Amino acid sequence: MATKINPPENFANSTGARPVQPPPGAGAFPVQVIEYPPFRDEIKRIALDDNSRAAIDACRALVPELRAQSREMDKTQRLPENIVQKMADIGCYIAGAPEEVGGGGWHYATYFRVMEELGRGNASAGWSVLVHLAAATLAMNLPLSGAQKLFSSRRTVIAGTPGAMGKAVRVDGGFRIVDGEWAWASNTLHATHYIGGFAVVEDAAAPVPSFPPKPGEPPVEMFIGYFPVTDGAVVEGSWDTLGLRGTHSGRFRLDDAFIPHDMAFARFDPDRVQLTAQAPHGIGGHAAVLLGATRHALEYFYALGKAKAPVAVGMAGGSLIERPVVQYKIAEVEAKLRAARALFYEVIDDCWARFEEGEHIGKPDHLVSQLMNTYLARTCVECVQAIHELCGTTGVFRESPLEQILRDVQTGQSHMAIQAKNYESYGKAFVGLPAMIFDVF
Repeated sequence: MATKINPPENFANSTGARPVQPPPGAGAFPVQVIEYPPFRDEIKRIALDDNSRAAIDACRALVPELRAQSREMDKTQRLPENIVQKMADIGCYIAGAPEEVGGGGWHYATYFRVMEELGRGNASAGWSVLVHLAAATLAMNLPLSGAQKLFSSRRTVIAGTPGAMGKAVRVDGGFRIVDGEWAWASNTLHATHYIGGFAVVEDAAAPVPSFPPKPGEPPVEMFIGYFPVTDGAVVEGSWDTLGLRGTHSGRFRLDDAFIPHDMAFARFDPDRVQLTAQAPHGIGGHAAVLLGATRHALEYFYALGKAKAPVAVGMAGGSLIERPVVQYKIAEVEAKLRAARALFYEVIDDCWARFEEGEHIGKPDHLVSQLMNTYLARTCVECVQAIHELCGTTGVFRESPLEQILRDVQTGQSHMAIQAKNYESYGKAFVGLPAMIFDVF
């Protein structure tokens, strides 16, 4: 079955500039001239269907349990099995799979509302779903037999990165990974499968080729593969971080692992047959998790503000929330967050609605998505920092949920997809210069 997703296309700006193309056969990051996205007068939306609403409600009901187990996640660096299973039962992991193997049961816009609600309970839980869904949607490039093996259970959880960090040689029936170590592999301690990019080499003793190739180097034949976690090993001590500790986004290794042909696909093969994934991929992103965590911080503040009576030094006493400066600042925080959230879902909902009407969702849309994703993430960090300051010494103790929320959003905002430097891409598009975008989920 052919996918509804439109293949990448080349965009020209008003001056006729063209994308910056990589050498034939060589992969490169998507640096290209992108048409500057105009303001849209008409914003479209589709009402969520019953399945989508049920999924959001189920995740919302899971929030108290996620909060109760937050410290355990921090300590063990993984999601508890009962939490993983409940999220699997809701459909959080199968939703992004190809339709032929049970995916696609929700509106695309629901994914981000689900991640927001999970993040409102615990940011590591929301991040777990975020990273898995990115890997799950890539499975639409597998042959059907491979996708069926990968998603034989709703409990399938994928860790890893498509980054080219391994090398393999061709063998009968597939490939043999001779060396590979992948970093930033969220979910490693509660995953069932890994995803990893690898280069195919003729000589197993050759070093892992650089990707993208350096000037003067030959093109690299790149593949992305899926393999059971039993084929690899987590690198001990590779995830000792400030926040998002429950994700264990550390490293894993593969040595002498076999990958059959139907569990891998060529990264740069425009002629590959794709399975069906009903979504405008490239729209949305990581900020949904930080949004949920920031809403948790606000809820915590409203409860604390009524109960806490700070020591008055040269000012009137009373509860925290009675102080004019606090009232002013918290209103400002609320306004910033609501405005950033509205922009986030405006872009997601509009792209989803236009996609459903058969419109192509392309690079300019991806650029706007990257802009609003980055803006929301930065706003979330600012809001949590402001709340933390208003709460005074309460937030410095480990038993305070605010302490963990602050660590989680600080860690999350460091992801390359939502770093402040991504604003440069929008600015470059404005003046017609080549820009880089993250046009995957």
